[in-house]
Amino acid sequence: MKPIIGIFLGEAAGVGPELIAKLVAEKMPDTCCRPVLIGDARVLRRGMEISHVDFPFTCVDKVDQIDWDGPVSIIDLKNLDPDTVKIGEVDPKSGKVTGDTLVYSMDLLKEHQIDGFVFGPLNKQAFKRGGYHVED
Repeated sequence: MKPIIGIFLGEAAGVGPELIAKLVAEKMPDTCCRPVLIGDARVLRRGMEISHVDFPFTCVDKVDQIDWDGPVSIIDLKNLDPDTVKIGEVDPKSGKVTGDTLVYSMDLLKEHQIDGFVFGPLNKQAFKRGGYHVED
């Protein structure tokens, strides 16, 4: 059975959500894993709009709710309205949410709910302005 890999959308004010949306639309993750997206579904929708792709997805609260035979699932953290951040600008709120989501993804890994995770691009300056002062 393929491993369960979390795919964190990345920085909402950056290119992460649109890159992840393109990869999922092309079903790239399905070739090597059982993917579960991690982030805010509204951010995913905006990434889909920007990248001009569309695919069905379903929102879940936990990994054990995923129907692996259904559409791709997103653990919808409901933690950032994309209309509150401007794309291309460093935003402390988005940076904080980015850090929080990264920690959430690590917790899923520690709890053995996922076998690993990857993420879209992060903005280190936004991350730091959001309160996360770690180098890497």
